[in-house]
Amino acid sequence: MSIRFILIVGRAGFVENYKNAVASAGYIPVVTDSSDLLAECKKHPTGSILSRMDLLLLPGGGDISPDLFHEKNLGSYNIDRDLDRLQFSYLDYFLLQKKPVLGICKGMQIINAKLGGALIQDMNQEALAIHAYLEKEDNRHGCSYVPLNEFENFPMLPVLKCLYKSPLLPAQINSAHHQCVHILPKELLPFQYSSDGVVEGFIHGSLPVIGLQWHPERLFCPEGSFLKLFLDALLFSASDKAALT
Repeated sequence: MSIRFILIVGRAGFVENYKNAVASAGYIPVVTDSSDLLAECKKHPTGSILSRMDLLLLPGGGDISPDLFHEKNLGSYNIDRDLDRLQFSYLDYFLLQKKPVLGICKGMQIINAKLGGALIQDMNQEALAIHAYLEKEDNRHGCSYVPLNEFENFPMLPVLKCLYKSPLLPAQINSAHHQCVHILPKELLPFQYSSDGVVEGFIHGSLPVIGLQWHPERLFCPEGSFLKLFLDALLFSASDKAALT
């Protein structure tokens, strides 16, 4: 496998589990919580550090500032507005460059909000009993996947094929959130749902972009964390779609 760099936009000290999972998957993690890489890239578009990044990983964290997706605060908390704006900016760059993006938990919601979707800012008690973080560990619940035949003639079908052919896709996933996707923009298609109908995974219709509501970086199988499965699918399909068809 060639050397691949994964850019993680998050606060240092709060993304160690993501860094460790990326490194264990065989990739090199690069962490930033500043706009310096964007500024350098603006001056030197082809020779910058940012131009060498192969995939953007938007990690979990607090809630997005509701004004950034044009809503009032209806239960959002633990907000870092500066980080939100920074994550939106890096997402803009990767979307423009058509490079792979993986959003996890809050990261999924950043993608959804950036593209014009809406969130449920605070789920009801029945849903929280299934999805919210427990006192000392993640919640767990079942999930299901949309059949591949429903994605016929879909430009990102190679990515889904790469995921679906793996025997590792979990039937039960972890959960630690009080918000969820409410309305998806037309660019995003759900491929995974929780047992109570919450969107747990979506994929962009024409770009190598995936959002996951659960935490593959801390859900493990014999081969390691499930994060590797999604990184491999996005990076492999982005570089060699023909091999997957």
